Amino acid sequence: MQGALHSDRQFEEAAAAGEMALALSGRGVYPMSGQALIFADWGKIVEANSIYAELVARAAREYIPPTVLAMAASAAEELDKAVTHLREAYEIRDPVLVTARRWAGFARLRNEPRCEEIVIRMGLK
Repeated sequence: MQGALHSDRQFEEAAAAGEMALALSGRGVYPMSGQALIFADWGKIVEANSIYAELVARAAREYIPPTVLAMAASAAEELDKAVTHLREAYEIRDPVLVTARRWAGFARLRNEPRCEEIVIRMGLK
């Protein structure tokens, strides 16, 4: 539901659904990155950045997939960090990376040449 509302640009409703997903998942990392992307598309970069910062802090003490960090970094307008996370995802063969050409979470990175280079190396072009 969160994704459908987001893609329909119903940001307030999408964020509310995202908050529910965060509560039900115990602040799961995928709902967090989704919420960051909603905030970014809604123009709430400070909120997106806060979520990214929380994920980075958690990554210091638990495993957070680099693809999740890349999506949240792109939402926080931290493109260089997003590319760094994608490169790490490529190096460890993060299976979520194969969705980079289609998953909406990667939309902010699709026009970035450094990201396109990773997709080409993966043989997904």
